Amino acid sequence: MRQILVAFLDHLRLERNLSEHTLRAYSGDLERFAVFAAQYHAGTQPLRPADVEPATVRAFVVHLQETGLSRKSQGRALSAIRSLFRYACREGVVSANPAQGIPTPKAPQLLARHLRPAEIERLLEAPSRDEPLGRRDRVVLELLYASGLRVGELVGIDWQDIDLGARLV
Repeated sequence: MRQILVAFLDHLRLERNLSEHTLRAYSGDLERFAVFAAQYHAGTQPLRPADVEPATVRAFVVHLQETGLSRKSQGRALSAIRSLFRYACREGVVSANPAQGIPTPKAPQLLARHLRPAEIERLLEAPSRDEPLGRRDRVVLELLYASGLRVGELVGIDWQDIDLGARLV
């Protein structure tokens, strides 16, 4: 198992050019999985990638849930395992990906906090009306608030997109 882990992480670093942060996260997730899988298959020494089965991956996800890891982190760990075994399949180390059919833990959908009326008023009054940049900032804030535009949509507006007579953007 150790050989395929090292080869996979080298592949991610050298061929896929992933960031150090992503490599560190994947490495930690896969190390945690390798330790768990070795304990799960206590009679199989040394553990080979072909020894890992879907039940091993499912048990690992349950283990992550029991340790209190967030669903987002559980999903990242499962993604790392899927990627590892996809790589192992391409390299001919295993014939099937044991993590393929395992559902990803769903992250809870959080609603964005909205501003209260007093907070909106303070926000709109924050830019100085005495300076050109302050007046610009105030217009930007009012347009964002009143129209529901996203920031990316706002910065994409050109003068040709504005009809002052009709008061339309």
